[in-house]
Amino acid sequence: MKNVYHNLIFKKKLEDIKSTEPDLIQSYVLIIELCKNHLFDLRAKVLNKGFLNIRDEIFFFKHTKQEAYALLLYYQELHFLESTINLLDIKGTNKTIKRKLKEIRSFYKENSHFIQYVLLGKCNLDIEYFTRNIDNSKNERSSLFINLDVNFNTSHDLLLAKFGAYKKLESYLYKKLNNYKCNQEISTLRWTASKNALIELIYALYFTRVINNGKASVKEIAKAFESIFEVKINDIYRTLVEIKMRKQRIKFLHQLVLEFQENIKKNDA
Repeated sequence: MKNVYHNLIFKKKLEDIKSTEPDLIQSYVLIIELCKNHLFDLRAKVLNKGFLNIRDEIFFFKHTKQEAYALLLYYQELHFLESTINLLDIKGTNKTIKRKLKEIRSFYKENSHFIQYVLLGKCNLDIEYFTRNIDNSKNERSSLFINLDVNFNTSHDLLLAKFGAYKKLESYLYKKLNNYKCNQEISTLRWTASKNALIELIYALYFTRVINNGKASVKEIAKAFESIFEVKINDIYRTLVEIKMRKQRIKFLHQLVLEFQENIKKNDA
């Protein structure tokens, strides 16, 4: 029961979300929902059709299910992380990332025996780890297994999914941490106009869709400016409402245009 065609459809839908949803957080929400629905579909097939043999069952829980399972855990982590980071300054963001990396390392240490089993490509314990109809009472059963659906889970398939998710998350976090460090080391620039002026500029960039081919969210753009100029931007959505209520909505952008035109004229003279 390898469900190759079914997983291809899942992958296609996943890529569609990534390529069409401009808001990062919303894309995570959609991907999480997609993964859950895919797993529900797989569960229904397992309960209705079962498996041809033990080898088929092992392949399903060790490989087929893992594609959506590990992604579900990964994007749940990303959704929580990015939603949290959006409320923090650079210092708080770095602290949160380092705390999560420490948690990942602790997970690796606590499950080192199983992780080595996976990394070395072993299969001698696959029947115990990745089938349901066996007495696992003597296994190194993870606490993750508690209260799970025994018809659709084995003693270690969630542990394998979490390991897969954490590998991706670890890479993502180190890259994000390095980007913050580089920005802090390189940039000595400080924003000295008002925060409302900066928010005008952020929305102008967002509405004109000039960053990441229009796929960058307002919060992502704001986060980049926070990092570059070491400034905290609060209530970015409420500020847009206030801008809409002003008689002259784009005071700062209008000033930019005037100053630019004036200096171009001076240079031509």
